Amino acid sequence: MKFKNPLMFFLLFFFIILNAIDYITAQFILVGEANPIFLLTGNIHIVGLLKLGMILVLCFYYNRNIYYNYTFYYVTLLILILGNIALVFGIYSNITAYLHPELLHAASQLTNTQKNTEYFKFMSIIYIIPSLFMIVTFALYEWSTKYIKVDKEYFKKREWWKL
Repeated sequence: MKFKNPLMFFLLFFFIILNAIDYITAQFILVGEANPIFLLTGNIHIVGLLKLGMILVLCFYYNRNIYYNYTFYYVTLLILILGNIALVFGIYSNITAYLHPELLHAASQLTNTQKNTEYFKFMSIIYIIPSLFMIVTFALYEWSTKYIKVDKEYFKKREWWKL
């Protein structure tokens, strides 16, 4: 089977699967759910619709396979990679809460503000801070490539390198 972009296909495939599992497992722990959109609306289906919307946008870019620039493509990959990692942690926490009712009860006692605070701490550590560092690094890399020369054969031409 030939894919337009095998890496994007597999990252997107796992992103879709993990989002479905996260949505399903969240149904069992609604009293302890910390997703800010759920806390704001009180409706897990709105979270599901937003997840579906993001998946559709990413599928559109996968099918089109045309990106504004390399940074935009890189950010798309970053969203998928870090998104998959965050979803794995989310699924793990949903399953843990379901299997340990005492944890779910403790989470249900927290206020929405406390849940939001903890959610944003988690997302900052897993997603936001690494994303910012990587995007800035890649943007600087992309900008600075005009100042370098790449010669894959350079060291093969040097006698001292052959030692």
